[in-house]
Amino acid sequence: MAKLTTTKNFSWDIAISLCKQDIDFAKKLVKAINPSLKVFFYEDRQEELISKSGPVEFAKTFKEESRVVVILSRDEWSNSFYTEIERYAIIDRTAVKNEGYQFLMVIPMVQDEIPPWYPSTQIYANPFRFSIEELAHFIEFKVAEEGGIVKTLTVEDLYQNLIDRIELKKSIINLQQDIAAIH
Repeated sequence: MAKLTTTKNFSWDIAISLCKQDIDFAKKLVKAINPSLKVFFYEDRQEELISKSGPVEFAKTFKEESRVVVILSRDEWSNSFYTEIERYAIIDRTAVKNEGYQFLMVIPMVQDEIPPWYPSTQIYANPFRFSIEELAHFIEFKVAEEGGIVKTLTVEDLYQNLIDRIELKKSIINLQQDIAAIH
């Protein structure tokens, strides 16, 4: 099978699919991932999704726009409206688009709970054996393996990332305090 992912431009280096009870874990994971990578984590992208069709945007993100998809998996995953959309997009990508499973990384959030459709021959990332930082490095490796560029960060890059995060927090606080938001 030809590796299509190396020549295609993706909107996201990583898209994370999860159940709501795994949001705190996902926040820590996103924070540990190299900030040069573009991560789609809905909790951080809500302002971009406002006024768009959720089903369309989520399906497109997981089916076409993400170089690597990370599933924080548990038995309930795909039982909610949006994770079901994400699951169908991922399955469509593996089978219909014939991309196989190389773009996919599964992290079971409950010991030994692997999605029934995920092939038993595929290796998953075990959060009970590896730290969040190690899992982030595995994801970064997967991005590089799929043709993405993981930039080595300088002190200046780390400083700029900190400043950018502070500015983002300030803008969110300002939006929340805006008179239009209150009414």
